[in-house]
Amino acid sequence: MHLEPDPALLEPSLTQRDLMTAGHTMINDLPKPDALFERLMQARSMIDLLGFVPKQASLVYQDTETSAIDCQPIGDGLSVGRWSRDQDAERGADLAFPDLSNMSRPHFVIRVEEGFHVLTNFGRAGTQINGSTETVKEHVLRSGDVIYAAGATIIYTRGSHV
Repeated sequence: MHLEPDPALLEPSLTQRDLMTAGHTMINDLPKPDALFERLMQARSMIDLLGFVPKQASLVYQDTETSAIDCQPIGDGLSVGRWSRDQDAERGADLAFPDLSNMSRPHFVIRVEEGFHVLTNFGRAGTQINGSTETVKEHVLRSGDVIYAAGATIIYTRGSHV
């Protein structure tokens, strides 16, 4: 008796194909190692300068007006943009960078979806993650992700409770 293998088992699954394609695309999109290393070291130094690890999920950033390193808890969601809530109660951002002219009024938002923080980009100048040159539309954040938005470098951390 001769058994033939099931053709479905010989074909890579959709997930495997997607991963192979995504891996190929991601490798081509990576910045040069020196540039990536420099950006990641800048992000690491920001967290060191903050002096503590936030207890809850937060964004760590450098204030463009004072140059101080600070953090903003995310809570159930957070908006980042050029205008603050003080300037525009309806469309203003929870975390504002008024000095960055390329920052859109609503540049990106972070919301909680199925227990994960998801970044959605609205900025015309784009939002990149971890040194990639590609602008993201949506991105599931992982602790340590470095977000680049219109000249601002922002680090996402899940906090010390995780």
